Amino acid sequence: MRTVSPKQVNDLYEVRIQLELLGASLACTHATDAELAQLDARVDDMVERAETLSSPERVALDLDFHFAISALSGNHYLHRLFDNMQTEVRMFLALSEDSYGDLKALAETHRPIAKAMMARDVGAVEHALRYHLETAKDHVRGLFTKT
Repeated sequence: MRTVSPKQVNDLYEVRIQLELLGASLACTHATDAELAQLDARVDDMVERAETLSSPERVALDLDFHFAISALSGNHYLHRLFDNMQTEVRMFLALSEDSYGDLKALAETHRPIAKAMMARDVGAVEHALRYHLETAKDHVRGLFTKT
């Protein structure tokens, strides 16, 4: 089994947060209304199926939501960088996802991001996304910090 240090979690999330903030900001500019509306539909699907899917399936839906925002950025280089990070992000999600408890509530944490994206409110998107990812980082880091 791979050992993960809190520093590795911090390092990955520092890059992930900045990359996703940029991607979301660009998506607010470049994506169509229909494409942005699909983000909210993705959250509906995540919430509806949260308690019936396996952990790997829930992780895949979670990561697909973030990957979709990256794709909507219109920046192929950014999207490729996000794609390159997916293996480690998927690992951290897989290791931490079951420790959250309320799976529907966890899926709902994506809703403020989707709503702000649909409103094309970059400030609200950045706030919602940063909060979502910083909370995840703190949670994952806590799993690997010895007490």
